[in-house]
Order: sequence, then structure tokens, then C-alpha cells
Amino acid sequence: MVKEGTEDWRRKQQDIEMNNRKVQVHCGDGTFEHTEWKNLRVGDLVKVEKDEFSRRIFFCFHQSYEDSICYVETMNLDGETNLKLKQALE
Repeated sequence: MVKEGTEDWRRKQQDIEMNNRKVQVHCGDGTFEHTEWKNLRVGDLVKVEKDEFSRRIFFCFHQSYEDSICYVETMNLDGETNLKLKQALE
């Protein structure tokens, strides 16, 4: 019972740390402002930079490389460790 309680406490601490991470969200006037993950709402447009961690599911609207592709690790969502190829919407 103590082990489970300790594991629950650690998970809660990790959740708090993740929810307090900063992310850039679109303001509607062409600018982005920093906010915390816990403040995101469905429909928010978020700017994700190269190698930046994300704990949400996103649609890729724009990619800065010519072929408009990116590789996404989804281990936190589905447990798979391989990178998945995604292409930006046209």
C-alpha cells in the first residue's frame, strides 16, 4: 500500500510539472503568447518548435521544411517508441 501511494504521489508531481510547462498559443491577432499547458483549451492554436515536447494531440497546419513533414514520437499516448511520419495540412 505504501508503494502504491508513493507511485501515485510521484505521478501527481510529474503531472504538476508537465501542466506548468510553457507553450506558445496563438492570440488571434497574428501573435503568440506564452501560457502554461494547463491553460490550453480545445481549439487553441499552439506553436510547437523543433524537438519541443508536447503532451497533447495536434493537427499539423504548417511545417517549415520544404516537404512539410515531421516525425512525431507518440510514446506518451500509445506506448509505441517508433517515430511516426506526419505531413502538414495543405
